[in-house]
This record gives sequence, C-alpha cells and structure tokens, in this order.
Amino acid sequence: MTRHAEVILSILGSSFRVTSEDARMVDLVRELWGPFVAGPERVNPADVRLEVRGEAWHLRMADEPHVAASDPWLVASSLRNALSRRAIARATSIVPLHAAAAERDGVFVVLSGQPRAGKTTLLLDLLDRGWRLVTDDLVPLDPKALTATPFPKPLSIRDPDRWARFARGWDVPGWLPPPAGAGLLPADALPLSAATTFTPSVLVFPQFDEGAAPLGERLTAAQTLAWTADNLHTREPGPGVLPALARLGTEVPGHVLRYGSSDAALGLLEKCLAGSTAME
Repeated sequence: MTRHAEVILSILGSSFRVTSEDARMVDLVRELWGPFVAGPERVNPADVRLEVRGEAWHLRMADEPHVAASDPWLVASSLRNALSRRAIARATSIVPLHAAAAERDGVFVVLSGQPRAGKTTLLLDLLDRGWRLVTDDLVPLDPKALTATPFPKPLSIRDPDRWARFARGWDVPGWLPPPAGAGLLPADALPLSAATTFTPSVLVFPQFDEGAAPLGERLTAAQTLAWTADNLHTREPGPGVLPALARLGTEVPGHVLRYGSSDAALGLLEKCLAGSTAME
C-alpha cells in the first residue's frame, strides 16, 4: 500500500487533512499555508485528496467541484479557494468581510471589494512602500468587539512579473514551473504585521478604472454600511451582522476611491489617512 504524505490545517476553527501520494504537493501546501499548519490531534478533520493520475493532479473534497489539471499552480489555487470557502461557511461567529488589510505604524487600512476591484493590486503597492501584510482576502470581524484577527492565507498574484519580484522572499520549490497565470505566495514570505488582533483605522472601497481621473468620496455611516454589506463573503448575513456593520460604519471612516493608476490610488489613500475632505 502506498503511504500518503499529509498535512493538517486549522482554518477559522475548521480542520482539514490534505493528503497525496506525491509528497511534493503536500510540502507545497505546508509552505503556502504555514501559519495554519496544526498538529495531528485535530478531531475529525475534513479529508482533502490531491491524487496523481498520469500527468494531472486531481483535487477531491466532499461537496466541492472535482478539479483536474497538470498545472500545479491551478491545483494549488483551487485548493486555496475551496479551503477558504469551506472554512468561512462554517465560521458563523464572525462577520466575513471580503477585504485585504495592511498595517503601518499601528494604522490598519482595510481594502474591501469583490474580485478584480483592485484591492490586491493596491495591497501590493502598499507593501512596496513599507506597509505590512495583515490579510489578502478576508477580514474576520468580531461582531461584538469590532476587532479582527489577521488571516495570512496564501496570496494570489495574477501578474507573473510582479509575482516573480515578490517571490524573492520565498525559497520557491525547484520542481514548480514559473506561473503562467496567477501564482501563489506564502504570506510569511512577505513583510507581515505582528498584530494578533486589530481595529480597522479606515475602510476603503477601491474602484479601478483604467485611465480614469482620480476621485475620492467620503461615505456617510449609512453608505459605509451599504458598501460593506455588499462586500461580504456571504450573501446571507447571519443574525447580528447588519447591526455590527452599522456600528462599524459609525466608528470607522469609509471612502470610495476611483482611479486609473496605482500612483493615483496611493495619492487618494494618503488623503484618506490624513482626514482630508478634498479628495479630487
């Protein structure tokens, strides 16, 4: 009988056992998900199998689509999405903001938006300028305290050139090909915030429109509630979620930023942090 390699992950209170007969893939999962690696004592972890059939890896997980691909990056990205989706669905005690976050000198900027809104690109721009990573995709908010914990899951970077530059902080396994599309990076290969909990200092909703003139809008509390509610990881908010978002909108300034370049976005963001109301 073939002995499978395995790694146990604990994500938002849910446990997963990832196994494969190809130890390289399990080692990759262990590196990408380093902050979430747990001991073998976890009770009844969900089984995730990365099977090798011919030239392809097959991702098999109950209640998730079967994925088969010869590109290991595609399989790793599909696994990232499946694990996050399952863990978020089970974590009923948090408000799952669809957002990235960065920290500098105790200031926490939360960038909220749906995929391709520009939040990860703006996050990487901030990391280039001395900010530290808190999370790339999820801000798990405590609905009572309005504080959040970092969620340093692997980052997905669509630009291969930018991935290569940030990947200098990671000893990339030699068997992996350069990513043809989106590549992943372990969060701890990047400058990482030391915070264990944080309170958002400002909520930013980025809206990238190539070539557009920069324009920033300070939101009212009601508008911040509406924008935040529209950018949750779930479309069916549980009890207590909307009251928590209403409090968040009252206590944390919200801004919509529309821009056509990274430099314009960073300029608008600096004005947000300075409390300027002249945002154009």
